[in-house]
Amino acid sequence: MSVYNVREATVREPAVAGRFYPADAPRLRAMVREYLDEAVVPALGQVRAVIAPHAGYIYSGPVAGYAFKVWEGIPQRPRTIYLMGPAHFVFVSGIAVGKFSAFSTPLGTVPVAGELVDALLEYDGVFTLNNEAHMPEHSLEVELPFLQEVFSNQMRIVPLLFGHVDPMQAVPVLVDLVQADPNALIVVSSDLSHYHDYWTARRLDTALIDAIVANDLEAAREGEACGLMPILALMGIASRLGCGHRDCWIIATLATRLGTKCAWWATRPSLTRHEGSSMTVEREQAEFTAEKPYLTPEEGKQLVAIARRSLEETLKNGRMYEVDLAALPERLRAKGASFVTLTQHGNLRGCIGSAIAHQPLALDVRDNAVKAALADPRFPPMTAEELPFTKIEVSVLSPLRRVDFREPDELLTQLQPGRDGVLLVQGLRRGLFLPQVWEKLPDKVTFLQQLSLKAGLDPDAWKDQNTEIYVFQVQEFHE
Repeated sequence: MSVYNVREATVREPAVAGRFYPADAPRLRAMVREYLDEAVVPALGQVRAVIAPHAGYIYSGPVAGYAFKVWEGIPQRPRTIYLMGPAHFVFVSGIAVGKFSAFSTPLGTVPVAGELVDALLEYDGVFTLNNEAHMPEHSLEVELPFLQEVFSNQMRIVPLLFGHVDPMQAVPVLVDLVQADPNALIVVSSDLSHYHDYWTARRLDTALIDAIVANDLEAAREGEACGLMPILALMGIASRLGCGHRDCWIIATLATRLGTKCAWWATRPSLTRHEGSSMTVEREQAEFTAEKPYLTPEEGKQLVAIARRSLEETLKNGRMYEVDLAALPERLRAKGASFVTLTQHGNLRGCIGSAIAHQPLALDVRDNAVKAALADPRFPPMTAEELPFTKIEVSVLSPLRRVDFREPDELLTQLQPGRDGVLLVQGLRRGLFLPQVWEKLPDKVTFLQQLSLKAGLDPDAWKDQNTEIYVFQVQEFHE
């Protein structure tokens, strides 16, 4: 029987060791220690809750170091930590409580506070026993090595995964439990916005961070974060306990170092500026067309090899592949935009990329390969065991060119199926199809309708005067 069907397991084993962080205990401890030592935080008084990111350590580890640094040096006494995060892989109605004896990581086991789990399960309506949701979930697991290093395993946890729920329903019982235990702490696991251009993401992230620091629940409800529900619950708890925004109850560095760096990590894939309602593209990458390629076949092979090596280093060894830029041709060192597509047995396994050039092309391919494997929300994170039967395709993008049109027919006449990739933008919504998508959607209207749906819009949104359409070409390289 699969572990995912177990209702009550003795120990919850690691799900992402070796992928999100090293599976080797000495390497993991050294990495966590390095992130903590690099973090410098001001004296914040009594901090009883932090919000920390939950991506792979090579991306979010430095940010997490700032969050957990605030608890280094506080009195070493037994702690109960309410660990709250979003459920990514299993649909959860309410809040999934994990009923295990312990959670395991390469650094050891962390006991679960069984009597508190039972107390929550007795609370009618919102808390449910759901070990299945916890088994594959990374959002709580990645916080544990930091807590183990800071508290030397003198702690126990209450694991909570938020699903489809009004988070305020959880506040009264959590307030009672936290208020009754002066040694209780709260960790909320959350990243900020995803898949926006740089300036849009900075605006969204800053607005949410400001709302959290001001303890403005109504403004925070409009924010974008994968862990928004537990964030709102935490803010409700702080409000009920009389903690104003000037109190150091929730980590004050959220609006400075943690907020800025987390926003940068989450939005690095593109550098696009918004001025008014239109998108201004920074054209630093080379122009090219299908008839006049930018890269040679040999340079394309080098990019595919970089993508492969990046996947191997990340999935097998838990570290970022260090590209020797000095040894590469000039065009691979220049700024470029790319997409990396992963397939298995002819089926899509992940596809993520950058529409705008913002870093050396070789580094863009390296980063997008890892994101396609670990961060495509349509699929669970890849494992090292999948590498032998995973095929890699690298698409190098030309600069975006805006298509001007007044009527839908004007747009249709300008599109060239099989040649044009298309980016659709309407407000904060956007969707992108590579030219390869024309093979499955050869009709122009159907293509644009599906692109509109991908952007989260009505299928006819492409006809709207407020919609911006950009086209580009690609060079494809395969293994």
